[in-house]
Amino acid sequence: MAQQPKSYKKFVATAATATLVASAIVPVASANVTTSAFTDVAAQYKDAVDFVVSNSISAGYSKTQFGVNMQIDRGDAAVWIANAAGLMDKDAPAAGFSDVPTRGNLAVNSLKAAGVINGKTATNFGFYDKITRGEAAMMLQKAFDLKAGDTDSKFSDVAKKYESSVNALVANKVTNGTSATQFGTNNNIKRGDFAKFLFALKDKIAPDVVGVSSVTVSNPTTLSVKLKEAKQGLTAADFSVVVDGTVVVPTGVVADSASENYTLTIPTLDGNAGTVAVNKVEASYNFAKAQVSSVKAINASEVLVTFNTAIDAQTAKDYKNYEIKVNNELVQVANNQTTKDAITVSKDKKTAIIRLAKTFQNGDKYVVQTNDAIKSEDGKALAKFISEEAAFTESAAPGLLSVTPGTNSLTLEFDRPVKGMDSTLIKVDGYDIDGTATTTTPLTAVSNAAGNYKYTVNVTNADALAEAFDKGVHEVIAYDIQDTASAYPAKASVLTGSYTITDEVTVPEVKEVVEVNANKFFLRTNVPVDLSTAKLTVEKGNHEFKLVDGNFTNSNNPSGDVNSSKVDAEAGTYLNSTDHGVWVIITDSKEADENPLYKGSETSANLKVTLENFKDAKTKGLLGKKSVTNVTLNKNNSKPAVETTMVSGSKLVVDFGDALEAANTTFDKSDVVVRNKEGVIITGVSSATIVGDTVEVELGANHKTSDEPYSVEFKAGEFKYKEVNNSIENYLVNTIKNDKLTAQVYSTSTNFKYKELPLTVGTIANGQNVEIGSTVNGQDTITIDYKMDMDDSARSAANYQLDGKALPTGSTVDFVDNKKKVRIVLPEGSLKATTSYKLTVSTTVKTKEGSIIVGSLQTKAPAEAVINLGDNIAPTLTEAKFLRADEEVKPSTSTKQVELTFSEAVMVKAGSTTANLTDDLKVMVSGTEITIASIASDSKDNKRMIITLGQEINVSQAATITVVAEADQKGDKTTYIVDKAGNKAKAGSSVIATTSKFSASVGGTPNPDNSEQIKVDAANAALSIAKTEKTQVAKELAQTAINKLAEGTTKTQLQTELDAIVVEGDAVEMTVAEANGQVANTGLGFWAVRIPQGNIDTSKAYELVIGDNKFPLTFNATESRFEARVSPATITEAAILAGKIVAK
Repeated sequence: MAQQPKSYKKFVATAATATLVASAIVPVASANVTTSAFTDVAAQYKDAVDFVVSNSISAGYSKTQFGVNMQIDRGDAAVWIANAAGLMDKDAPAAGFSDVPTRGNLAVNSLKAAGVINGKTATNFGFYDKITRGEAAMMLQKAFDLKAGDTDSKFSDVAKKYESSVNALVANKVTNGTSATQFGTNNNIKRGDFAKFLFALKDKIAPDVVGVSSVTVSNPTTLSVKLKEAKQGLTAADFSVVVDGTVVVPTGVVADSASENYTLTIPTLDGNAGTVAVNKVEASYNFAKAQVSSVKAINASEVLVTFNTAIDAQTAKDYKNYEIKVNNELVQVANNQTTKDAITVSKDKKTAIIRLAKTFQNGDKYVVQTNDAIKSEDGKALAKFISEEAAFTESAAPGLLSVTPGTNSLTLEFDRPVKGMDSTLIKVDGYDIDGTATTTTPLTAVSNAAGNYKYTVNVTNADALAEAFDKGVHEVIAYDIQDTASAYPAKASVLTGSYTITDEVTVPEVKEVVEVNANKFFLRTNVPVDLSTAKLTVEKGNHEFKLVDGNFTNSNNPSGDVNSSKVDAEAGTYLNSTDHGVWVIITDSKEADENPLYKGSETSANLKVTLENFKDAKTKGLLGKKSVTNVTLNKNNSKPAVETTMVSGSKLVVDFGDALEAANTTFDKSDVVVRNKEGVIITGVSSATIVGDTVEVELGANHKTSDEPYSVEFKAGEFKYKEVNNSIENYLVNTIKNDKLTAQVYSTSTNFKYKELPLTVGTIANGQNVEIGSTVNGQDTITIDYKMDMDDSARSAANYQLDGKALPTGSTVDFVDNKKKVRIVLPEGSLKATTSYKLTVSTTVKTKEGSIIVGSLQTKAPAEAVINLGDNIAPTLTEAKFLRADEEVKPSTSTKQVELTFSEAVMVKAGSTTANLTDDLKVMVSGTEITIASIASDSKDNKRMIITLGQEINVSQAATITVVAEADQKGDKTTYIVDKAGNKAKAGSSVIATTSKFSASVGGTPNPDNSEQIKVDAANAALSIAKTEKTQVAKELAQTAINKLAEGTTKTQLQTELDAIVVEGDAVEMTVAEANGQVANTGLGFWAVRIPQGNIDTSKAYELVIGDNKFPLTFNATESRFEARVSPATITEAAILAGKIVAK
């Protein structure tokens, strides 16, 4: 790895043309180049060539030729200089030259960005042109920032543009020219001479480096560097630090007292893994966040999860830490999650294979997510992970990998799980193995563990038995082997394999020794072995343990002499595998034994194990290779430890992997404490019982899924593994009472990155999770039951939409009853129609544990539902007209009927009486309330109603009609005028009747020729009111009536009279209701009052008077309305609507 030249460090600091990232680039060809192999290097070039090759500047022209006398191209010169100067910047922009091949792009781009080269033209570098000495001088001077000082070479052939560069090379003793007067500026330069130029710059290319003995990455920001020999006063410049190919500069350098060890502080390596080198001495580091790297369905039954680091096998094998969805359906781990080997972890602990209870078929779409309960080997929580949706595809048929002969059986290993009963025929050497060619041949799985693809078949046909196990090559044929796909499985019509039996059988030998528990270990062998003549020696220090029976013939009673520790052994296979070997135990003895396995307070025993004179089990003729190994047994290895947990009905089940027994007289519920997820103790535990390998805690009616995960605390010293001393393979003694233990138990984990919550509309009490509240006169409500505790994002209105739009302004969202349910309240007047709406829950809504709520785990789309919401806009009065029988309006014209028009279709709600209905409205004429005799719907227009008064009123007088608030009504205080959705007429809504119209319903017949006179009469009536009241509203109503007149003398006269009316100040103009004001409760402790501009003179200042309270009205020009804030919020809406608007 080439060192950065000292000049380059200065160059990087001063260059303004580009930011350069230096990295050492080693040409591929240089890795195995040996300069001694070059046959064309004369003595005068040897040092220079050795230098450029050893420093990875050039690898030579070929393996045997450096090309010393060959002229060097501009492109090769550029690559050499870039390598030598460390100018290899992968982020440099393209130089723009069209003649540079791929191999030269990095060097040319880097030199161009650094200002070292320009090219012959803007698009042509001249990569394959021969470089001249003058051009080489310019490139070297710029690349190494060479200074000429006061040198003036006086060469006669050096043009002005080359002078400074040539002088710099001479000053730095790179060259003196081709003669005393000639530099050879235009001469081409040979590869050997160019190597000599670079060799002359060796101190700048490869300066003396401080010798480093070792490098340790102590933490993400600290390197511990040990020197080959102590050196004082070293600084950052003395250490070349390269992290994964990128040069970094130490920000701190501290020496120890002996100046032999230095501590370097560097930019953090956190989150990454790779290699760091200090002065060419490398050390690896791994501070990458532990996480899942990838997930893939590797066959129809299994999913492979790959991690970026070694993980804790116990947490990686817990099915609750995975969630697998196939076609949007949750799929469990095989065998209802009870098989411990349904998830297997690889030996390097970087992968896990999960066998599923439901198999794939082609086209199935799946996602897998993991939670942060999976730990790395060093105990760090893995980041939550979810895969992208992927489709399972498998077109290839199953393959047969190997066939292994057994005792009258064959073991067939496939490349995936296969259907064990679906093979129609298996033959060996042409014979059906069971002699029934028409019968399905069963395949029996060697193990149900994930990742096991070995199946055994028994050879029972006499003809097959006669040949299948003789010396020679044997052919096996299997028909119709199918994979485990749920539909349309891939099928191999014919599979062929073979196995060989020879005289050259494998010599038995011990491959490794495996500690199993405090008294047992396993010698793994390469083939099955026979111990009938074996000699086994187990020594602890100078003591040799005796055999139980002096040989291995009585393996069924290994307890032997209880007064001394003795050895026993038997051949077998390791746990649930096909690995062959020898089980070895050292029996437990009484304390009187002078040489026990564990003496006194010892917790470990270092043993020397010798096995010899054993034979292969098949022929019993091959003597095994003598084995001498060492193993350390640990006494604490027999202390109970939690393996897995699960919820079974109302029971909490904690599995310890081996049979348990009470350490004292009894074990019961008093020996456990159960807490819910909040840490609160669950009282009323029914029982706690040891059942085989497990402890079962019965909660009965106290079990609630919402309390999970439970913590089950076991008191220390209450149980231990059950001792087994009548079997060597299962031998377990010297068991130790449990420590204080805590196990988390839950049905399924919720702590994943995403939580799927399909929204269902109905009644929450019946199991649905979205419930719509009834809409009557005001607010619609939407209640969502998330069924788990949520964080505050669930009550943010911004996280919900209706029809893809934000909730209406004024909507509120809050938790109700608990933090599982939220209620959305839509404000009155926000929904125009009763119809369907699309409710969307944003993917920014999270559970208390931080899981993101989605509607589909596979697509990660938001949770959505179509809901029905009701119109919540209350009908308001918009117009009122007197109904008269006279064709012409006379001073004496009167009527009892008024036609009201509402903002929408209205009706009379069922259950009304005349008295209760007439309470809905109030009619005022000149300050006097006029009794209403009846109210009826207009059969011709459903927006209209006709009110009949208790007395005649003159149509020349204005009548104010107002919807009365229920609190102010006299009868049952219920409004019966409603719209189709049931919204009651808006309290305080008010109109003024100043005009009239002829109606046959009140007598008379219309005269179409007097319509203009009717308009004139109405205008005169309105003008009369304006003259009397002298209010702005009255003037505006009169102006509206005059505007309807035809142009002429009458209209001009009336307009003149209207203009002469002066609106009086210091007077009550009208109530909020009369001004068509709107009142809204902000929920912030005050009411917002808004008055439309058209109802008040904007040239004046007003205040709102409510009882003894006064509130300023401010004009909002942007919204064209007056506004006031009324507080406290305890003031009623009815009181505000009755409030008086007074001109100041």
